[in-house]
Amino acid sequence: MSFFTSGAVYRFLLARWWLAVGLMGVSFLLFGASSVNLARVFLAAWDFFVEYGMDAVRDGVLVQFWELLVSSYAACAFYVVFKLCGQVLVDRIAGKKESGS
Repeated sequence: MSFFTSGAVYRFLLARWWLAVGLMGVSFLLFGASSVNLARVFLAAWDFFVEYGMDAVRDGVLVQFWELLVSSYAACAFYVVFKLCGQVLVDRIAGKKESGS
């Protein structure tokens, strides 16, 4: 049994499929927007670092790379929420609704 099908959040969303649909849409938009922004900012920071070297480090490019790493984990979290909601909806459509819901 996978992580998504064993937790309380899964059961909560399975009982409220309409919430799973809404949350899936929001998380998809947030993941997409954050992913595009991450790539754009990373490439700009990398170009800045390559062009200016140690001056870029003194201006904080390493801090920016750290912030990008943290932001990438946030994007991953949006993706996980999207996948969880997708699993809930697929299971509901397939008739795997838990008893008592």
